[in-house]
Formats: sequence, C-alpha cells, structure tokens
Amino acid sequence: AEGVRVRVLRGEEPVELPTQRGGVGGVEASRDRGLPVHDAIEYNAGRMTQRKTVLVVDDSQAVLDAIGTAFEEAGWDVTSAADGEEVFRKMASSNPDAVLLDIYMPKLNGADVCRLLKAHPHWKKTYLVLMSSRISEREIDMYRRMGADEVLKKPFDPAHAVALVERAVGTAPAG
Repeated sequence: AEGVRVRVLRGEEPVELPTQRGGVGGVEASRDRGLPVHDAIEYNAGRMTQRKTVLVVDDSQAVLDAIGTAFEEAGWDVTSAADGEEVFRKMASSNPDAVLLDIYMPKLNGADVCRLLKAHPHWKKTYLVLMSSRISEREIDMYRRMGADEVLKKPFDPAHAVALVERAVGTAPAG
C-alpha cells in the first residue's frame, strides 16, 4: 500500500512519520475522501488537517526566499516558480490554495498569467495576489478587474502577505 506523509507536532518540532494503509488516526479516511496522497497532513492535539499550499512566483530569488520563509514559518507548504511559464506546471503538480505572482517576469508576465488562471475552470477560484514595485492606483484597479483578488506594492512585509492570504483562504493552517 502507498504511504502517506504525516507530521506529528511535538512541541515546536515536527516529526515526519511514514505510514501505511490504515496508518495514524484516520489518514486512510482522508485519502478515501479524495484528498491527494502527496499532500501533507498534520496531526495536532487529536485533530487532523490538510496543510495549505502557496505558490510564490517571482524572478528574484531574494523575494522567493523571503516570502517562502514567512509562509513556511506560518505552517504552509510552499512551492515556487521563477517565471510565468513555470506557473502552470506548478499549479498542476501542487494545486495551491493561493498564488502570489510578480507582474513583471520573463517569458510570460504576471498579468497574462492572472488572466489565464482566472479563465481556467479548475484554478479560477484560487486566491491570487499580484505583486509589483512599479504599479499605479489605476493599474491596481485594472488588475482587480482582470481577476486578481489583491494587489500588493513591493516592498511589503512578508508577514503581511501571510496574514492577508490566511484571512482570505479561511482558517489558518495548523502550526
């Protein structure tokens, strides 16, 4: 039987436990409800929850690192991409709950990616935040009409982005 990754939180330190069919506290039941097997499951104080995933897209490694670290510290799984074309492969493989997307990137810009994601039947409801250091109020309104759920002007505090996304997506992930 295929194993499932379980994170048991002991104090502040998570412990990874590989399990088999019928494993720890209802993992198999989560799989039977159609949850992807590769998703991390958290078991904390007798409660099991599926961890949230965010896709961070920027051509700056420093931005990817800063935002990614903030989300990881808040208990999120983080996937990243460095250009607009890579977004679609990452969307298909990680099915994120939220996307933070730089507007000015190589290959395919964030505005075009936003438009394509919001037109896709499976991804149109994914919470999407566009980011840029070069943006006017008029452009912010345009991007919201295009489908962006929020637009952030860089630089911003990565913790602010985490709080914004957690409020929008619903319950904050365990951790």
